[in-house]
Amino acid sequence: MYSVSLLPYEYRMLHQNARKKDVSLLIAVVAMAVAMAVYLFLSISAASKDRELEDIQAQQQSVSRQITRLQDLEGLNSKASSLLSQAMLAAGSNPTWSNLIAALGNSVPQSVGLTNISMKYAGIGGECILQGTAVSHQAVSEWMKELSALKGIGEIKCSFSSEDESNANNQVQFELRFPLLPGPGYKLPAEVLKP
Repeated sequence: MYSVSLLPYEYRMLHQNARKKDVSLLIAVVAMAVAMAVYLFLSISAASKDRELEDIQAQQQSVSRQITRLQDLEGLNSKASSLLSQAMLAAGSNPTWSNLIAALGNSVPQSVGLTNISMKYAGIGGECILQGTAVSHQAVSEWMKELSALKGIGEIKCSFSSEDESNANNQVQFELRFPLLPGPGYKLPAEVLKP
């Protein structure tokens, strides 16, 4: 079967043109809907990126404030380091006096008596002079051997060792000299070093 149209040609052309317009209009509406959807998606995406940017800027400002506070601490740290270096320079490299004097006192045997101890220290070295009496020259030499084992002192020299014949006990008077070696210098107290 054939379709036969009895309408005039102009009407058919108008009808075809109207259909083409409808299809074109439908395509335009779909294109506008797609464009609107893309625009909406991009707007939402841009808004979320703007919020992320604001969050990052807020974090950056917070970090900047913390850095400013830490710069104050850095100034205090440099001042403390400067004071520590001045204290270490002022203390120098003195021996640990308490240890040295205790070691000297503990090393004295019963056969030796001290009458005078003189210690001088300046800058990078010093000298100790020990004067006393002993029961014999051998007691002095034995004590010198014990003294040579002490830390913080140099070579021991005997300035003199002579018997006192005026005394009934025949005691020996002596004088020992030895250099004082530089010590560890100033050290921070253990309480300061604890974290």
